[in-house]
Amino acid sequence: QIDFIFKDDNAKFIFIFEVSKQQEDNNNKINAFFSKWTNDERAKKIYETYKIAEQYQLVTIYVDKSSNKVDDSVSHHKGNEIILTKKEYQYIVEQTKLLGKWFKNDLYYYLNIKSTSNQTTKHYAFSYNMDSNLVYVYLANLNDILGYSYTARKNMRINDSQEINYQRALKIERINAIRKKIEKKEILAFPNSILLVTDEKISENTTANINSVVAINIPNSYPSCRIVDGQHRILGFARTDEQILRNHFMPVVLIQKLAIAKEISTFIEINQEQKRIDKNLIYMLIADALWDVNINPNEYYIRQTVEIIKQLKEKSPIKKYIYIPDALENTTKNKIKLVTFVKALISNNFSGKNPIHKKNEYKNLNDIFINIKKLFSETNWNYLLNSKGFRILMKVISICEKNIIKNIVNVNRQDYIKDLNLVLNTSHIQKIFSGGFGEGGATQVAYEILLELKRTKNYAKLEIKKQKLRMVIK
Repeated sequence: QIDFIFKDDNAKFIFIFEVSKQQEDNNNKINAFFSKWTNDERAKKIYETYKIAEQYQLVTIYVDKSSNKVDDSVSHHKGNEIILTKKEYQYIVEQTKLLGKWFKNDLYYYLNIKSTSNQTTKHYAFSYNMDSNLVYVYLANLNDILGYSYTARKNMRINDSQEINYQRALKIERINAIRKKIEKKEILAFPNSILLVTDEKISENTTANINSVVAINIPNSYPSCRIVDGQHRILGFARTDEQILRNHFMPVVLIQKLAIAKEISTFIEINQEQKRIDKNLIYMLIADALWDVNINPNEYYIRQTVEIIKQLKEKSPIKKYIYIPDALENTTKNKIKLVTFVKALISNNFSGKNPIHKKNEYKNLNDIFINIKKLFSETNWNYLLNSKGFRILMKVISICEKNIIKNIVNVNRQDYIKDLNLVLNTSHIQKIFSGGFGEGGATQVAYEILLELKRTKNYAKLEIKKQKLRMVIK
């Protein structure tokens, strides 16, 4: 019995789906599904029944609608054997509704599958050299561009640190606004070119024919060109009818084999100029590249800090409350933003150049949050989970940790967190909380909390340097 089967004649794929909500004995069912299709005779019968040529790749997909995580005991989940979690499946359904058939390239990239078909789209382009990279400039039909391009959004299935995934989530309002202007013929041309990058060999071009018109052949049976700039413009056209797509052309700048760090910095520069990029995404992009601490210390420590936060997102009492942008998470509601988290950790020496804990930063932070969850009242715990409360309490906790490490106060971590919970409930601090305050006010509130703690038993010697509470990063 097969839930779904379909084939892609262009990419030469045949897909077999199993969809299940089963929770009991789920892992055995998943492994049995994949094992069944490794049987050559069973697979051969599918090819014969549907008259499919042998060069078609078989891709088996198990949609697990009972869970949002793949269990480590599942032996498959590699290559053309794919498990989609409930959250991933919902993301794919939403994107398909939004983009229709033009989501295919994004989907294949997301699934990390690549066609072996050698079909290409031919263009004639002007070629030149830019910083040792070949660049091709040409005019292309929208059908062609959509046929081989894809957007590299954050990808849950690809864990390679060198994989480029930087595009932000699509904004349907913006896509629809562009589509309406196109259909009303209010947009005849765009002032900017579409910027693409490819890792494929698309031409026999050599230094001998630089600054000349050459033929390029771009693979179109799989996603071969990443969109660096222009995804909303392209997808605005994707939501129009076929006739409009056939009749519209756009200028394209295609760069071949651009270094990862350079591609990311190009994306940031373009979008910062246009003031459209989410700062949380910039931090994720910084974390995707390698930095020399002597040349780019700010980027180096941001990357280091993002990695710690990723660990907290994976396993900690606050994992559900951390916002890290990716393809499947595009809401910041009731979450601590990545930018807020990074700044709080670096500014308060939980990470960065001179961390409080010289090693095991994640382990210490996780232990701090475990104790806060255990010893704080529900009201105070919830206060920690909003951005203002988080900034304030991380300043306070940082000072307490430093005093303990220097043996200035004779208490342990559990002691000061328990006492801090009592301080937060005092009428003086509650009155301050009820008022409004900005970033500068947050520093003053942290200072007031520490002064209140200093008035209690065991904290008379607590060292508080107000200027130390004001450290921030850009």
